[in-house]
Amino acid sequence: MSEQIQISEKLLKIQDVCEYFSVTDETVYRWIKNRNFPALRIGKQWFFKKEEIEAWIVKNGHRS
Repeated sequence: MSEQIQISEKLLKIQDVCEYFSVTDETVYRWIKNRNFPALRIGKQWFFKKEEIEAWIVKNGHRS
């Protein structure tokens, strides 16, 4: 059970990504659809790895 807790602590939720970029959830969903934004869908929820998001920023020339 402690492994499950560690995994979930490493994953960001949609709200976390919205706060990180100061955007709405609609924007993040659009990025997932149109820009190959790194996301993992489990059931009906989206999850994100911070390392992958930062790599996406660098790859796409975005500055935080």
